[in-house]
Amino acid sequence: MTNRFSNWSNEYKELIRSTTFFVGLTIKIFPLDKKPWKSNRPLPITLIGDTAHLMPPCAGQGVNIGLMDALILSENLTNGKFGTIQSAIDDYEQRMFVYATEAQADSTKNEIEMRNPSFTFQQLMNV
Repeated sequence: MTNRFSNWSNEYKELIRSTTFFVGLTIKIFPLDKKPWKSNRPLPITLIGDTAHLMPPCAGQGVNIGLMDALILSENLTNGKFGTIQSAIDDYEQRMFVYATEAQADSTKNEIEMRNPSFTFQQLMNV
């Protein structure tokens, strides 16, 4: 590992040298359209952020989508427009499925492009 990153700063090289165990993990995605999303939950609970829509970090949207989740869900739970917690959650989930599915598609598309040996970051800038 130290040879591979020999041109990195000393701080990072020291971190690499002090590490004795490394596991490379594949980039995961749990597509919303294929995930078994249960609607018959015993309590009014839901998921937000990566727990709801994990995606590769190839579109720079993960944190933004998670913050959007938190914003919509918090507004739904506090704005007085929904008669029950469950109806506020249902509205959030319906909206989240739309924007998170789009973000997952963008991220997956970029990941495929980035794995191409002829890829340059300029290609992403021109999208």
